[in-house]
Amino acid sequence: LAITLEGLEDIAKQEIKEKTKSNVKVIAKTVLEFETTKDLTKVSFQSLTRMIKFLGTSNFKSKPSFKDIDFSNIKEPFRVVCDRQGQHDFNSLTIEQELGGFILKKFKKTVNIHIPECVIYVYVRDNSYFVGEDFLKKDLSKREYKLKTTAVSLNSCIEYGAVRLSGYK
Repeated sequence: LAITLEGLEDIAKQEIKEKTKSNVKVIAKTVLEFETTKDLTKVSFQSLTRMIKFLGTSNFKSKPSFKDIDFSNIKEPFRVVCDRQGQHDFNSLTIEQELGGFILKKFKKTVNIHIPECVIYVYVRDNSYFVGEDFLKKDLSKREYKLKTTAVSLNSCIEYGAVRLSGYK
């Protein structure tokens, strides 16, 4: 799965098609699904914030439940990272702690939040969530060469989207 910013779905879809030659489907706002045999660790995406190996998804009413997802094959040590979009009665840290505790107890996996071998990424959007292994272990919208000099600096994904929309070659 690929995660992008709201409004950049079409640009992300186009970029993924160009770089992986695969069919891309928008399955939810900001979430795209595709399959490829290409080594994605060697592909640089500019319109995405995260790229995850899909493990599960569901809808929820009050709080996500992860009991139906199989985490038995994840590498150790692991860490859980959560991003949320929308209004919820819980925060990202709560999800990180609860899912981390669940994996620790049920699957007997070790945790290392500083140097994990595996990053489990949870993306909560309104009343849906998507879970996967963040095999790149980073926010793709952060650029090594770019320093945010002020609080009003543009996000790199938005900058890329603006350039694509302008038709600049």
